[in-house]
Amino acid sequence: MGSLMEIKAAGTKGWLAHEQQLTDKLIAQLKRIPGVKLYGDFGQDKVGIVPFHIRGYQASEVGLLLDTDYGIAVRTGYHCAPLIHKHLKDEASGGVVRIGIGRYTTEKEIDTLVAAVEELAE
Repeated sequence: MGSLMEIKAAGTKGWLAHEQQLTDKLIAQLKRIPGVKLYGDFGQDKVGIVPFHIRGYQASEVGLLLDTDYGIAVRTGYHCAPLIHKHLKDEASGGVVRIGIGRYTTEKEIDTLVAAVEELAE
């Protein structure tokens, strides 16, 4: 992965590749953490949104802890789609935690997030 200047110079395809690389890294690392459940089909044409849950927590608790203890902003809850959560069977946990990866997200931020989730999942 190049610097943000190199990615910007590559245009839209550079940003897309950057977001996909970080999304792939995040998914691979979260899959290795016991107690973390990922939601979604992460095929080749994915976007930089990664929903997950940590066993033993409400989604809102994870969001609050990530924000207050680690300075990480995420979205939590049903995300304007409450009926899908019946299908996902995550209603008891108050929905999911959703991470959004964008063009200005850095690899260091992904590493920081993964380390925080690992601590919470212990």
